[in-house]
Amino acid sequence: MAGSQAGTRPRYALRRASGLAPLAENVTATRTVSVGELFAQMPLTREHWKAGIALFFAFVIEAWEMMIIIIASGMIATDFELSPERLGSSGRSSSA
Repeated sequence: MAGSQAGTRPRYALRRASGLAPLAENVTATRTVSVGELFAQMPLTREHWKAGIALFFAFVIEAWEMMIIIIASGMIATDFELSPERLGSSGRSSSA
């Protein structure tokens, strides 16, 4: 490529003096980085642990919400006088 220099920095490291991302015509070299290489260089920080614990508890609460509905479905069916077919918890069809 005309005008390119050997040893130019990869595209993600280029910055203009104004601090904005480089324009396409300013990019002279690209570098392919594998996902594993990025993770090898990324330290596991306290913020990662906080985010992981928050996601874990969010999924646990969501799972318990679904379980509570299933556990309480018998009482709901009794209160509203629903058959198992109307409740949707029976494997039988209503025509049987």
